[in-house]
Formats: sequence, structure tokens, C-alpha cells
Amino acid sequence: MILVGKLASPFKRRTSITLKILGLHNRLEPNSTADREALRRFNPLGRVLALVFDDGETLVDSLTIIDHLVHLAGADL
Repeated sequence: MILVGKLASPFKRRTSITLKILGLHNRLEPNSTADREALRRFNPLGRVLALVFDDGETLVDSLTIIDHLVHLAGADL
């Protein structure tokens, strides 16, 4: 998984913390929101925060991402 977001983003931080708590490994791809073309490599909408799965599926919005991660991990939070 690749987590795409700004390093200073509170949304990225809470998603990263969730990944760590659930024991899910990911790579961080820090990007500036000013570089829309670089963001489009990961998300055609050019939005951050995005989580790109190994199969190419991409989720955006931290709450959606976290909900999906909890479901994937089978966690009862």
C-alpha cells in the first residue's frame, strides 16, 4: 500500500496511526498539493489523501480509508 499525502496533514497522521495500530505495512509518498500532475499518478482526481492498494485500487478521504482498513484487518474498534 502507498499512502499519498502531505507530511503535515492531520488526515495523513491519523491514517498513518491507524495503519500502525492495525499492523498494516505501507509506504508513504509525500506530495505537495501544488503538484497536481504528480498526484494524478496515484489518484486521477488529483486529491490527497489517497491510499493506493497493491492491486491499484485507490481510496480517498481519511474516514473512508480508515473504515476500509479496519474492515480489512478484521478489527473490532
